[in-house]
Amino acid sequence: MKIVFIGFLHGYGGAERSIISVANGLVNLGHEVSLISLKSNNVVYKLDKKVNYIYIPDRESLNFYTKLKRFWDLTKVLKKLKPDLVISFWLQPAVYSAILSKFIGFKTIYSERGDPSDKEYSGKLGLLRNIFFNFMDGFVFQSKSAKEFFSENIQKKGIVIHNAVNLKMQDYNIPKKRRKVIVNVGRLHEQKNQRLLIKAFKKISEEFKDYKLEIFGDGDLKNELLELIKELNLEKKVLLKGTTNNLFNEIKDASLFVLSSNYEGMPNALMEAMALGIPCITTDFSPGGARELIVNKHNGLLVKRNSINELVCAIRYMLHNYEEAQKMGKNAMEISNTHSIENIIKKWENYVLRFYK
Repeated sequence: MKIVFIGFLHGYGGAERSIISVANGLVNLGHEVSLISLKSNNVVYKLDKKVNYIYIPDRESLNFYTKLKRFWDLTKVLKKLKPDLVISFWLQPAVYSAILSKFIGFKTIYSERGDPSDKEYSGKLGLLRNIFFNFMDGFVFQSKSAKEFFSENIQKKGIVIHNAVNLKMQDYNIPKKRRKVIVNVGRLHEQKNQRLLIKAFKKISEEFKDYKLEIFGDGDLKNELLELIKELNLEKKVLLKGTTNNLFNEIKDASLFVLSSNYEGMPNALMEAMALGIPCITTDFSPGGARELIVNKHNGLLVKRNSINELVCAIRYMLHNYEEAQKMGKNAMEISNTHSIENIIKKWENYVLRFYK
């Protein structure tokens, strides 16, 4: 089957990682796979050499003209490739492919990677989505709640497939002793709500004086978070660690992983922390992916979104009940089997083969 993926490879990001992971998986199952990146050419995740990678750079700086040229350049490439199926992980290329599918003759799938109820869809973008979703042939959602956001007609065309975890149980052993460190991984962005975590840690640090908070990631809120850390007198206890190519080794022996997000698709950071056996706490972020990963007090703790009190209570519970926390971490490692790359890619292949002529 000739499959083309279209997206924006900006660098580190969940959608970027997932689109490359699925492209690699399908090419290794014998499909002819191309990956087209629009605008950006920052491929930071390993792309299989068998995947035909095509970069289409923007030509102009004027917004409307740039998008028009982007559409025209993509048209020429797709006419040449003549795919059976085009899969888009971002809305703009999904709209482009929906239009072009009627002229070139291929099937289309849109993979929703975020929160479909996000306020960004309240205006023209939401209207655009509502119109062009009717022309799409299939949909891949990351959670049941994301799928259920849409009309019954859209749901009938769609399927829920979680992200894969590229860690096996034998890759990392549970440490005999854990560092007195709480970790968070994610962009320094409003979505990730690290402010909530820092404020909660302020209360925790008064009781658990030996613990530190390490936040991995970079983003626009770095200076603002540094100011908050200074304001709370936590300069020696809360560390912004930036990005690293050795993340798993940096966090594998942490006492606790906390995800404080307001919304997520299906967070790789949480899934990987679970696979490492780190006791995990996560907010019940919108649209509900955490509920599909965490069984409360079995493989982690789930707390109300944007609630400092619930987050403080959950962290305190984990730190006071060490053995129970370790048991939750051990149970969480099962995600390496349920969400293995082999299982997830097989689900993708079974779905895309429905569209094979």
